[in-house]
Amino acid sequence: MDHTFDRFCRFPAVHHDALFGVMGIPLRFQTNSALIFTLAIDAFARFGPPKAEGPLLTMRLFLHHPDVSYPHQNWPVLTRSQGDYMYVTWGPANTVTADAAKGHMFGFISPDAPGWPHRMREVFVQMPVYFTLTRHEFVPLNVAILLWRRRYPLYLVSESADCLAHLLYRAVRSGWRLVAENMAMAVRTSRGWHFWGIPWWLHMPTSALHQYPELAAGNAYQEDDGAWYAIVDVEDMWPGSTEFHAGPGPLILVRHPRSTPHTGYDWMDPPELLAHVDLSPWLDEDWLHDRVADVTGYLAEKGTYWFQPGSDWDEVLTRLYELGERHWRL
Repeated sequence: MDHTFDRFCRFPAVHHDALFGVMGIPLRFQTNSALIFTLAIDAFARFGPPKAEGPLLTMRLFLHHPDVSYPHQNWPVLTRSQGDYMYVTWGPANTVTADAAKGHMFGFISPDAPGWPHRMREVFVQMPVYFTLTRHEFVPLNVAILLWRRRYPLYLVSESADCLAHLLYRAVRSGWRLVAENMAMAVRTSRGWHFWGIPWWLHMPTSALHQYPELAAGNAYQEDDGAWYAIVDVEDMWPGSTEFHAGPGPLILVRHPRSTPHTGYDWMDPPELLAHVDLSPWLDEDWLHDRVADVTGYLAEKGTYWFQPGSDWDEVLTRLYELGERHWRL
């Protein structure tokens, strides 16, 4: 008899209890497992202490050992959201639910899942928290953010995720600062929109690792689309190369590469950029789409450009630097 459901209905003893400041919002995290607690530390500790008093969000995530061994590889990761509720599940042994209105998250995951540590951290620790933040005035955006001269932000949206991975890695390696790889959260302040990133990891396609011998020993894991990526801990490789928040800046569309790079400075319609920036279809929320459009329009007012990388990455970075110089000196 499978007693997994009975275990889901119980509340295991809490052995680790901590308060994190996720993008300035207090999160109380509780678990029965040092293994899960390590995932939470990796995901949230670098944000620093919370800016407000008292826990606003709570997450209770427990490790359990199901009585039946399930073949996780044959189960897709399923994510569903409706209104203030969300759940993410990976087979019968891994499930997390979120009540965003109340700020509560709860779930169980198995140590036998093959996605430890990176996949489990992203899906079952980070994703429910960032979903919950969307009900607390945060707007998710599909953008990358680099700091030109380590201070001025450039917002990048891409037609080619692999090309963008190369661009971000080369830029950070050359002294740029990284704020976001592929997702940022915008929140309105008295001075306009402010942006938070999750800058500490880059996902580099393993097919490109021959260009970067220093990454040959990186951890790889399988995405939903079957592609494999090396997880690059940017802050670990280059201490001080990441920053987790930024002010407004120009919005840049990175087009598919061609033989020689080219940069366009013509103004672009926000709807053209919105198609690349919008994450609301994933959340299936019309009201969130409207808020993403507001943020995209706000960034478009700061400047819109398009950028087409070439095959010479040194020249690509030179062009990107020139774009930053052109904008911030206008």
